[in-house]
Amino acid sequence: MKKLILLMSLLLTTIRSFAIDPSGARVDYGESGMNIPTPLLILGLIIATIGCLFMGNMKDENGKRDSPGMLLLGILGVIGLIFVFSCM
Repeated sequence: MKKLILLMSLLLTTIRSFAIDPSGARVDYGESGMNIPTPLLILGLIIATIGCLFMGNMKDENGKRDSPGMLLLGILGVIGLIFVFSCM
């Protein structure tokens, strides 16, 4: 139960501190703001997706995957890329 409460409070804090405007990709830090160009966000998502898929497919000497969770993140990145490119 402690982990669930901690996760909920972290999620609420993150949502409040990083309000992202989908039209301009503006990250709002309260008083000041920072504009991140959308192509840089897409490029970062592509690089992270490739890295997650690569790390998820790496195997150790026993033939087991080192980090199967990274494969799931890579698949989520591919779904995110499909969503981003379909909205353009």
